Amino acid sequence: MLAGCGLPLHETVQPEASLTVRSETGTPIQGAQVRLNMRAIPSTKHAIAVVLTDTDGRASFPEVKEWHTRYPLMMHGTVEYQWAWCVSKAGYQDHDERWSAEFKPYAVVTMKEGNSRGCPDTRNPGEPRVLVAPRHAAS
Repeated sequence: MLAGCGLPLHETVQPEASLTVRSETGTPIQGAQVRLNMRAIPSTKHAIAVVLTDTDGRASFPEVKEWHTRYPLMMHGTVEYQWAWCVSKAGYQDHDERWSAEFKPYAVVTMKEGNSRGCPDTRNPGEPRVLVAPRHAAS
């Protein structure tokens, strides 16, 4: 009867990630809102971590792990995590991956001038929005 036995797993719910935001001319964009969206499948859990870019146009996110009990031999006994970037800044068109691309934890985004609507809220009602303080590289 091992099918009903749960296994404790220390899962990555947010990978260590860094996104660099630049204009079409290659200039770093400071103060862009970078969102790292997470969703868990088949669960309905969503999370959002938000960081503003620094003077180098960079936003960094720490790895977050959580303990969960999983039942790998049962239908829906495991969870797949997916992540996607969304970047917004007044005066620029939004960059929103909307789960359409393979997630790249270290990436560079080029923003085009235009109007920003802001990133859509992908959370379920009542789910927290996590604000992450930017990490600065050691000198």
